[in-house]
Amino acid sequence: MKIIHRIKNKFKKLFSYELLLTVFFALSCSLTFTYYKASLMRFIDGIKDFLTSVAYYFCRFVDIEIDVTVTKLPSLDVLDYLPYDFDELFRRLCDMWKYVFDGYCFRLYVFNIANTLNNVLLVFMLFAPFAVCMFVIGKNALLSPNFGKYKKQKKAIKYLLSNKKIKSKKQQKYIDYIHGFFKNEKRDNWEAFKILIDKNTTYPEKRTAISILLYESPGDYELKKKVKKDIFAERKGKLFKVPILRRFVAKRQLNKKIKAYIYIICLQNIHGKKTENLQRFENKVIPLFDKIQARCKNLFASFKNRKILFYPIVIVWLLNLNILSVVIEALAYYFYFAMSQDIFNLISVQLCKLILDLVIMFTFAPFLFWLCVAYVIVHKIRKYIGFAVLDITESNFRSFLKSQPICTMFCGLMGSKKTTLMTGAAISAEIMLRDKALELLLESDMKFPNFPWIKLEDSIKKAMKSHKIYSLTSCRDFVKERKRLFEQDYNIGFLWGYDTDKYSYTYNDELDIRTVWDVIEDYTQLYFIYVIESSLLVSNYSIRVDNVLEHVGNFPLWNSELFRRNPEMVQAVSRHAHILDYDVLRLGKTMIENNPHRGSFEFGVVVFSELGKERLNQLILKELKRMGVECNQKNDLFSYWLKMIRHKSTVCNFPFVRVFGDEQRPTSLEADIRELFHVVHIRKSSDCKIIMPGFFVEEYIHDLIYPRLLNLCKQLRYSRGDSSLATFAIHNLTAALHRYYMRVYNLFGVSEVICEVEPGTQDSEPVTYTIHLSSKKVYSRRFSTDCYVLFFEDLMRLSFVGLNDYPEYGDVKATAEEFHQQHSFFVTDMEQVTVTPSGETDISQA
Repeated sequence: MKIIHRIKNKFKKLFSYELLLTVFFALSCSLTFTYYKASLMRFIDGIKDFLTSVAYYFCRFVDIEIDVTVTKLPSLDVLDYLPYDFDELFRRLCDMWKYVFDGYCFRLYVFNIANTLNNVLLVFMLFAPFAVCMFVIGKNALLSPNFGKYKKQKKAIKYLLSNKKIKSKKQQKYIDYIHGFFKNEKRDNWEAFKILIDKNTTYPEKRTAISILLYESPGDYELKKKVKKDIFAERKGKLFKVPILRRFVAKRQLNKKIKAYIYIICLQNIHGKKTENLQRFENKVIPLFDKIQARCKNLFASFKNRKILFYPIVIVWLLNLNILSVVIEALAYYFYFAMSQDIFNLISVQLCKLILDLVIMFTFAPFLFWLCVAYVIVHKIRKYIGFAVLDITESNFRSFLKSQPICTMFCGLMGSKKTTLMTGAAISAEIMLRDKALELLLESDMKFPNFPWIKLEDSIKKAMKSHKIYSLTSCRDFVKERKRLFEQDYNIGFLWGYDTDKYSYTYNDELDIRTVWDVIEDYTQLYFIYVIESSLLVSNYSIRVDNVLEHVGNFPLWNSELFRRNPEMVQAVSRHAHILDYDVLRLGKTMIENNPHRGSFEFGVVVFSELGKERLNQLILKELKRMGVECNQKNDLFSYWLKMIRHKSTVCNFPFVRVFGDEQRPTSLEADIRELFHVVHIRKSSDCKIIMPGFFVEEYIHDLIYPRLLNLCKQLRYSRGDSSLATFAIHNLTAALHRYYMRVYNLFGVSEVICEVEPGTQDSEPVTYTIHLSSKKVYSRRFSTDCYVLFFEDLMRLSFVGLNDYPEYGDVKATAEEFHQQHSFFVTDMEQVTVTPSGETDISQA
């Protein structure tokens, strides 16, 4: 043993990833000169063709003739790889279209198809009965209860139900083996079990014990209904003393159905029991698989990090699989064709070379390998197309938002996705405001290209850290103070080193003459809007955003990716909307007197959920007074803020503010506010559709297999409480299939929303728009559809009853007492109208 241990330690010391990769590289090179010799020869021919083609390309400029080899056949023997020679190949290519529409060829083609289908049908008829039998046997075995699956429990029950005395320790061991289950169950079950195995008890007492076990176990509803009455009647008296099963059980013989139920009681209810095969699989196979997977990941990571070995190995295998030859031959013909325009050679020689290279390529690697490679390539291409389509839908959605005014209200019935659409609009509007700030920043940069803008940016960042700059107004004050200091002694240090004698001080755009200080003031405000790292959203419900400000110490850039971000990294970069304090938006009376936040909002995206319930309409507000002492909807001047908000948020003639609200009916809002909004009526919303091309194959497989597997899992859950290797495999296969489908569905799922947009004044015809909502954008924990649920939790905790505790009707016709328990206004009025104090009906009141 010591020698073996020493050998293992020596091997561990010698083993390293460098050694393994070096051996793999040497093996790959050796295969190049042995098994992949044809690929090497084609690579040498390709290099020769490429060099002569390049020489031919340049020598044609000076009229020097070069003998090119790209127009010649390969040095390999074509007949070794193709079933016919070059002349026959060329002849067949020329005659190919002649035979496509030939009647004899068509009949021969149909006959071959029919013959193939006949052979397939014969094979199917041969194996179909066997497959059906195996399926039925396997399904019955899977869906059968645990009865008979565990030998020790089965033998224990056999002794329990027999009148034989326990003679051996083995029999007593079987009896004790099942005690553990009943000890953890209810007291009645344990008492019934002890009576059942007690050989000195009478037969009626055993039947009582059986009835209790039957009632507590899954089984026949009618049988349990009969047992239920007897058990409740028996528990009122002395336990286990009345023969309660006498009506449906013979006096000295157990009913076979009850006996089967006893088996199910003792076996079915062993929940969570794992079979020996499953335990072996979990203890040996899964750890081994995880270890192999971890080793492969470490090997691949070390392989990529060691570039000295990584690139040579990749090149060698590209050569072995003949991929390099195809690329080099294509480049060689490109240089030759650029000067010669020899199309005939493309149809004849180059096509023959391509076929030869592809034959070598697909011959030297198994079909499964190329199938996996093709799937990976196709999957990457269709994902690229899918993301491109998502980007287009987002661009169209932003174009829709640009066409709307500052205030937009989304209206629709419950469940019509109005809050979802508003949340998506808010997320896009925040990105649009920052993009517009960046656009105007670069435009300001171009007005004075020699100004040291980075020094100005450093000053702005220092002022933001010291809280000298915290709003647009403070930005203007910051610039005015620097301008005042500059005008005192004209020190260019206060102008961040910009020499006005050498460079221009003014900018003429044929509309106005602007000084450098005017542009600096705009630049400071725009830079503050752009670099502020908190969310630009202010809302009355929580919205999550995950934009990232990236920089390397110079000018920062926002990464506003909505679709390609890994969900595992989202939590690390997430921010949430600011809490909306309505006093910030009130120009009149405020709910909190002297609120320090009053009047501080200047720019951003304001989002109101249930706007009509906050502001109400004129009919409901008719009792409120404008001159009231307390803050209300009439004296807070919210509508004036809404009318004047663009003046506070405008920089470079662009308003950096958007207001969104949602409501079920636009008439729930007072007219003075409603007329400031464009109302977006949601007319129709479709289900999510996957926009990634080529996914119909996986979707068809999922729709075909998943419902059947899910139904099988449901039946397994009903029939069995244990876990076997087969149930483990079925559950995990079903979950993996559905997880793959749902990941693609959630990433590339887009729903189509048809809206009609009309002004709040309702003085023009509505315009119809089609909006595409991405599930990845609006449902990746952006907001909660039950955002007010925590508000009601304290109220729900005050009550200690639930739905199961509500009283039920006794019959299909409710009694007067049951009507009274409704505590209904209608029922109360009916009781007052129809019943007088004397108990007589008052018809006059009715």
